[in-house]
Amino acid sequence: MNRNAQDRRVLVFLRSPRQGRVKTRLARHLGPKLTLALYRCFVEDLLGTLAAIGVPTTVCFFPQRDEERVRSWLGSNHGFQPQQGGHLGERMAGAFQQAFDADRRLQRAVLVGTDVPDLPGGVIQEAFKALCTTDAVLGPAYDGGYYLVGFQRSGFCPGVFQDVAWGTPTVLGDSLAALDDAGCRYRLLRRWRDVDNRGDLLRLRETILSDPDTPARDTALLLASREVSLLLEK
Repeated sequence: MNRNAQDRRVLVFLRSPRQGRVKTRLARHLGPKLTLALYRCFVEDLLGTLAAIGVPTTVCFFPQRDEERVRSWLGSNHGFQPQQGGHLGERMAGAFQQAFDADRRLQRAVLVGTDVPDLPGGVIQEAFKALCTTDAVLGPAYDGGYYLVGFQRSGFCPGVFQDVAWGTPTVLGDSLAALDDAGCRYRLLRRWRDVDNRGDLLRLRETILSDPDTPARDTALLLASREVSLLLEK
């Protein structure tokens, strides 16, 4: 690991790999077993991208009781931290606070979900570069939310996670309004598509199967399989 990377960290937000508990909207089309396999690919592809760019990672897992299950799945090359709090916003704010409290060297932290298996490492690097000169950074998603959020230590604004209607098209707008109200400087990254439903997954499949350099290699192999293709084309 690059010694210069000790002042930055990626917080990867994920759920424990339990059948029937992950990507439930996709399970309507793929069934719970294949959906779990796909979810594992999403996570492993994203973590592979982060490893390739040499950025330290902390896996923020939910629920708290599943730490052993998550550790046995993902190995020892990451930090592990349970998500704490009630709604999603509380858990995200708590993850940043825990990370900053745990390591005084940490100056920039970026939180990313696992619905973007094809996210290029360059986007993560752009986020950290932006945080050298601004308080916060967000990666807008096409559905009105965001796939990434990051803060400088000195610019951390937990209020951005309050009073947000999570899972709705107003998430990004609500969050930007909160940053404006707090006087926080922010920068937006390029838009990216996160994968929540069948339409998203079909678009992802089209994109990554036509890209020989896709970082989502495990995901691409699964989506190219005959079993998945038949189910998606119904």
